[in-house]
Amino acid sequence: PLVGTIVKPSVGLSADETAALVASLCAAGIDFIKDDELQADGPSCPFEDRARAVMSVINVHADRTGKRVMFAFNLTGEVDEMRARHDLV
Repeated sequence: PLVGTIVKPSVGLSADETAALVASLCAAGIDFIKDDELQADGPSCPFEDRARAVMSVINVHADRTGKRVMFAFNLTGEVDEMRARHDLV
């Protein structure tokens, strides 16, 4: 079976705190992580900061273990914002 989870924005994690949580989840063997539908570009966790911090952790984990955990980012925004966020990811 695949095991997944959702990172909830209501707990107020910063991008670095989100990345630290992702590192713990990767180490625990999670397969899939996704942003909550309400998490897009909040003041405590801006999209670009979150994407860069999370992908750094996921890439380090993949390089070390050979297992790439999937992270589904919420790209919600105006059309141009969504396109830029897509390109970043």
